[in-house]
Amino acid sequence: MISRIMKNLDVIIISSCVVTLSVLGKIFTNTGLDWYRTLNLPHLVPENWVFGAVWTVLYILAACATVILVRAYKHIGYYQTFLGFFLLLAILNPLWSYLFFIEHSISAALLASIVMEFILITIIVYAWNDARIIALLMVPSALWIAFAIYLNYQILLLN
Repeated sequence: MISRIMKNLDVIIISSCVVTLSVLGKIFTNTGLDWYRTLNLPHLVPENWVFGAVWTVLYILAACATVILVRAYKHIGYYQTFLGFFLLLAILNPLWSYLFFIEHSISAALLASIVMEFILITIIVYAWNDARIIALLMVPSALWIAFAIYLNYQILLLN
């Protein structure tokens, strides 16, 4: 039993971190929903339930990509850089929620999402040849963050 736990310790740690970060982001979001409802929103803003569903899938994909990276790609030259990028994404995701919903800083949240997009595109481009599965797992996040940047920018303009 202990050896099985140790064998899967990376999955346990990564999954725990992903759950913790998603709960933290949800707490920040729920705290600021009353303020959010007062904002002028662009027409393309999805229903609230869509955000939860999409982020659940994206967090699962990111966790899978991280586990695959840790288990199968330690040999690639930029392994440490990738780990750093995944760590930055893990920090920036709840930070965006904090900046937007708690601090009500739409522009700072926009900057955080632009940095996230840059990191995601960098991961995708550099992983494409050596670790394509990781790149493919991160494409949905890059697409969603690009859409989030559009929404964030529109909210900034409208408010």
